Amino acid sequence: MDLSPSGITEFATNDDVRSAIEALSDIDKARLKKVASIYLPGSAYACSMDLLNEAIFRTMNGADGRGRRWPIRVPFMAYLIETMKGIAGDSRNSYESKHKRALETLATDTLSVDEVLSRDYQLHANSPEVELEEAQARRELEARQDEDLRVINDAFKNDSDIQWILMGYKDGCSAAEIREMGEMSQTTYESAQRRLRRKIEKLFGNRRVQ
Repeated sequence: MDLSPSGITEFATNDDVRSAIEALSDIDKARLKKVASIYLPGSAYACSMDLLNEAIFRTMNGADGRGRRWPIRVPFMAYLIETMKGIAGDSRNSYESKHKRALETLATDTLSVDEVLSRDYQLHANSPEVELEEAQARRELEARQDEDLRVINDAFKNDSDIQWILMGYKDGCSAAEIREMGEMSQTTYESAQRRLRRKIEKLFGNRRVQ
């Protein structure tokens, strides 16, 4: 997380957001659409442009306190990518989507989803105590991962190729997807990987990065 010296996260204003959107080049927009297409499957959005527009819409509202807020020290492209990932994930993991998938799992060749629903199956969930413990463990792991990623990001803040690789790693993208998003050749990608590995070894030694 990027913090100001006082320890308070600084968020973008409406003017900051508008300026950042206007500053996006055609190449930036094409890359964002490529990334959106990776996050799209399983979400409620019809196309990559819908997802990108939703991220921009929520960011504009966020400046007024009604949507997603952009931490001003986070690069706008990186912020938009994370926002699209979050929005698509929220859509996929909504209660309605989970419930529908669970019903589809219960359905058989002779029993439709509607018939399963009419039989009022009670879907089992973990106890509140177990869910609380799992949530706490996830938060602790995510905090360690965020800190490691912050250190690495700071080390490569001026290396755009590695920034694309880091975003791709974090989002579970394949090497081919990362090369496509970053418009890198195989040689450029492999060279950036070597730079990344050498720096990680220098930063963390033998400790395993979370």
